[in-house]
Amino acid sequence: MSKVGIFWFVNDELVFKAADARDIEPDDLSKVDSPFTHIQVWEIQQIYKKLGIVLFDTEYQKYPRGRIVFDIFTQSFHVFLDKSIYKASITEKIIEQFNLQGKAVRWFDDPHYRTF
Repeated sequence: MSKVGIFWFVNDELVFKAADARDIEPDDLSKVDSPFTHIQVWEIQQIYKKLGIVLFDTEYQKYPRGRIVFDIFTQSFHVFLDKSIYKASITEKIIEQFNLQGKAVRWFDDPHYRTF
């Protein structure tokens, strides 16, 4: 099943939290989005520790990140991300981990996800 959720790219690793798109009700704009927030998953749940990545006192916006939502109208997955990680080697990992093979996927550079 295809997934929606959030992700980061850290030390050549895709760190992500995803949910099955079919298990989430669309919002008022007909978008299927996960309930996950970057700040909650990174700073409180410390998801990176589950992958054995050791990071001390890092904030969620330090690393390139993004979000995947499903658009009911266009029947496509929209990937919003920092343009620094819009590379074939990384987008392939995103497609694989979110099970988007063979699906319509649109990629968007989103200033909200830029690192500084």
